[in-house]
Amino acid sequence: MEEDDEDPIVDEVDVFLSKELMEKLFLFQYPMRPSNKPFTNYNHLAARMKPKQKKVELDLSVDTTTSCYARSKGEQIALNVDGPESTRDDAVFGSDLMDRQTLSSTDATPSSSRYAVGVIRDGELHLTPINSILQLRPSFNYLDQADLKVKKNEKDNEDGDSNDEMEKEDEPKAIKVQFVRKESDIAKARREASYSFHMEKLQQETWITSYYIDKDDPRSSREKEGLFCSAADSANDVSQLSMVPKDYITKLIPESKSDDDAKVQMPNNVLSISQLQTMPLARQVRELMASAKVMRFSQLLHYLSTSFDAANVLKPLQQVAVLVQGCWVIKSEVLYPKDTQSPNTGVPAEIVCRGRDYLMWKFTQSRCVVRKEITSTVKLLSEDVKEILEQMARPRVKQGWEFREEYDNDFVKQYPEIADRQEKIWEAVYNQLSKIFKIPEEKKKKRKDSGETMEVISGQDRVKAARKRSRSISKSSSKAKAPSHPEDSSRVRHPSPSKDNPSDVEDQDHPKHVNNSETVLGSPESDNHHKALENEELRKFVRTLLRRHFEQEFILDVSEMRRFVSVKLLESPHKSYFSAGISDQALEETAIDAGAELLKIAWPSDVEKKKLYGMVPAKDDYCKYRNELVGLFCQGFKYKRVFLFDIITKLEDGEQLTKYEKEKIIRSVCIFKSPYWYLKGSIST
Repeated sequence: MEEDDEDPIVDEVDVFLSKELMEKLFLFQYPMRPSNKPFTNYNHLAARMKPKQKKVELDLSVDTTTSCYARSKGEQIALNVDGPESTRDDAVFGSDLMDRQTLSSTDATPSSSRYAVGVIRDGELHLTPINSILQLRPSFNYLDQADLKVKKNEKDNEDGDSNDEMEKEDEPKAIKVQFVRKESDIAKARREASYSFHMEKLQQETWITSYYIDKDDPRSSREKEGLFCSAADSANDVSQLSMVPKDYITKLIPESKSDDDAKVQMPNNVLSISQLQTMPLARQVRELMASAKVMRFSQLLHYLSTSFDAANVLKPLQQVAVLVQGCWVIKSEVLYPKDTQSPNTGVPAEIVCRGRDYLMWKFTQSRCVVRKEITSTVKLLSEDVKEILEQMARPRVKQGWEFREEYDNDFVKQYPEIADRQEKIWEAVYNQLSKIFKIPEEKKKKRKDSGETMEVISGQDRVKAARKRSRSISKSSSKAKAPSHPEDSSRVRHPSPSKDNPSDVEDQDHPKHVNNSETVLGSPESDNHHKALENEELRKFVRTLLRRHFEQEFILDVSEMRRFVSVKLLESPHKSYFSAGISDQALEETAIDAGAELLKIAWPSDVEKKKLYGMVPAKDDYCKYRNELVGLFCQGFKYKRVFLFDIITKLEDGEQLTKYEKEKIIRSVCIFKSPYWYLKGSIST
């Protein structure tokens, strides 16, 4: 036959599909074992399996008589794992030696639907699909068990020593009963997305005990017969193969969802142009907007095929995007579909969409927004707010977050009817969001007809305006009402931004900036907010909260005070008063009114200084010891435990405090970071 002829057909065989073992057939691979040294000669002691997880474990014996076996090491491992007094029921190993090893499986491939075992018999090829491909490697879980046993013994010894000391000072203690709140949907979603919950679900499936049969065993030969298709099965299925070759190939090798995994992985936020051109127009627009998040109309036309004109593009574009500052931004419901959750926090998509819509509306009113204001309004977690901001904005020093694209005046002039329609849509969206977030009507900024970019009021000018409003309202209120009780005459004053306290008008990401639509926390923007801060009952409530918290913690910084007060106000009937927050300066003044003092302590050189407030109640039994320890940190910022114990011992005056009491005093005002003790709040933990 000449070389240019087609390849000759050497033989033809019938192909049969056997389904008897297809749900129970697994392929085992041993990547850590040479092919010329299989495990077939080893004694298989036990086998177990978790069918749902497709996880297998095999226990193999270890030859302890060979010269390659280190007997001393084997005895030590068995002693560490099983302990000296373990019985044969709970022992991992069967003797005083490490006499077995465990092989544990992992998935070798995400999908095994394209793999099968083929056997030829009597000129017929019999195929059986494989359920899964598993790779077995040695498992060292017994070492983890040994570590847990050591830690448990150490804990038992420590508890025994502490119990001996506390038996002498055993006093009745009040038991505080707490009722667990009903878990919210957000908390439940975050818990179910955690690694610990996933591992707990995996551990709930019990092991099914199995047994190992050697390949030369007669039972193994009988089981292998399931790899062949019986005559009855072949007679029933032969009619299904009467189809054209193309359909036969499709049925033999169906399209799999795992095909996407086999494609070349593109970087994040990158879309293949060649792949894009194969899609219909609506799909192209959707994919481009989902990839870029924000685009000018001219940019969108540049990436689309030249066969589409602008008028045809606008219709599908308005279905997946909205107009912000003349540019198009992907809709929230496209990025976060219904019945989904945030990938960062597990928050339902509906809540994330509301917060993102509010942020886009803010950008229709101003070039810049402040992250703190957005977070306090939409009540989203910082991870979600940051992700949304990064989609459409970029950080600017002293300006907050600026919209990513410049105002597209060309599009607004060319398509005024679309711009007007989008503006009406945003008015309806804001009316709906203002009811959900309970925010007041804000004065919308008017843009000049000339098409210039929106004016941005500097942070310094905003500070001056807030300071004027605060002073004028403070003067008018002081004339209208004077304090009736001297002890309550100190009120929670509205802060004026200053060099000493810049945090009142700082954004968390970009300090010393408040844009023209920001509400300064603690500086009233309305009479209602001002009346709330002037409310005598509310001031007493906050002061009482801080006093009780200081009686428990003794030392607090401003952030800890804010966190505690915010939680308590949300649980109280006064939470509506503080929906806009309370400034750091107001918290500091209230803490001083409650009896706390600003601590002037020594700080480590590598730690950023902050304000710490402390209060040791006089009724406290250990007040003199705590005051002395706090005074020590005015001279130095770290001390050894022995030194602190000596200071307490010198102040005892015959009281004879126990070691447990001294430890309790130190821990109440100090925090340990090996090998020194620091004052609470002076270092990060």
